[in-house]
Amino acid sequence: MKALRKRRRELPLPRRAIAAAIIILGSVCLLAVAYRLLDSAPGVSSQAAADRPARFEVVARPITKQLQLTGTLAPREEHTVTAPFEGLVLEKRVSLGQRVSAGEVLASIDTRDVEIRLREAEATLIKAEQRLEKLENWDNSPEANRARRTLAQSRRRLDTMSRNVEQSQKLFDIGIISQDEYEGEVRQLEDQRMDVVSAEEGLASALEQGNATEQEVAMLERDNAEIRAQRLRDKVAEAAIKAPIGGIVVAAKTSDSGGSGGDLGFTVGDQVSEGQALFSVANTEDLIVQSSIDEIDINSVEPGQTATVTSDSLPEVTMRGRLSKIAYQARTDGRQSSRFPSFDIELALDAQEPDERLRLGVTVHVAMEIYRNDNAIVVPFEAIEYGSGGAYTYVVTDDNALERRPVQVGVSFVDGVEVRAGLEAGDVLAVAEAGPDIPFPL
Repeated sequence: MKALRKRRRELPLPRRAIAAAIIILGSVCLLAVAYRLLDSAPGVSSQAAADRPARFEVVARPITKQLQLTGTLAPREEHTVTAPFEGLVLEKRVSLGQRVSAGEVLASIDTRDVEIRLREAEATLIKAEQRLEKLENWDNSPEANRARRTLAQSRRRLDTMSRNVEQSQKLFDIGIISQDEYEGEVRQLEDQRMDVVSAEEGLASALEQGNATEQEVAMLERDNAEIRAQRLRDKVAEAAIKAPIGGIVVAAKTSDSGGSGGDLGFTVGDQVSEGQALFSVANTEDLIVQSSIDEIDINSVEPGQTATVTSDSLPEVTMRGRLSKIAYQARTDGRQSSRFPSFDIELALDAQEPDERLRLGVTVHVAMEIYRNDNAIVVPFEAIEYGSGGAYTYVVTDDNALERRPVQVGVSFVDGVEVRAGLEAGDVLAVAEAGPDIPFPL
């Protein structure tokens, strides 16, 4: 025995450490096997309830889960006002931030150039109407009548020459006129017959100029001329630029508005082009919140979910709204707020009293309700344990024993986890001293 102990002491230090580690690992494995065997045992535990020091009585209460987002305040309705035609700005009565009423005149543009174009368009319209009217009565047109007269004259000459040839034939037969004279009159008769054929073709061609196809073409040209003239009339009428809706004047998104001094990007005397965006009018009585949501949360939201909206600039103001729009496609413009793809969303705010302090474009905080259960059971995290069969808890029975009961867990909260099945209000749980070995994911 002394020799064996001496030999153990003579073992190198690394080999001692390895031997000790093997012994510890074996002990842990035995304990794990024993735990699995105990963990899989169903039914009422032989452990007394007194061995678990804490108890929790199950009650039903309403719970909600919110998603915190950041967005900007924007108008639901915003109309962009553009220049109706090219011209000089004669008058300007508007500036950024000005409150205007629907129909109020805000600017005007010189109409002299567009009036010239209008007169030219109306002249073209008159000519197109005259041509259409002429084609509709083409049978009595001068061209058709002239062709008829030419044909009639050719036929009369043909008749006259035919009678002359008959007489010349008789004179030639009795030798009064020569053969050359007779044959010359015959050739003139043949030429006149060809003139008649040509006149008949001329009449047919003249009448063809007024057929249904030509009338339809003339009608289309008349309609196009009418549309061009009407558009120019409308442009002249729009020389006085009016507010399309009531609201606040803001810079147009597609223009260079917002020059120095916070004013609009045009003034009296400037040359504006047709369709140039001048400014926009935003309806501040109907507001929305524009925000975005990461792809990890996109399936937890749906239109109609309620939200609370607040702003650091007005901490005393709380607004309510509902999710009204979710983009189908993720952003592709590089404006990602995180490393995950994000989707644009829109919340419609409930109607409220107009507040001049609310500024468009301010940052707001959105607390969106993504889950609600008015009769939920929430228990402490320590009351839920996890085994090979899933989640379970220990319920204290009437005889102060512990009944192991499987449960279905739901959403996790700060103060506990929701139990969707397995427990009822009034149950008393034995809470373990330590938390669960396997944390339940959100």
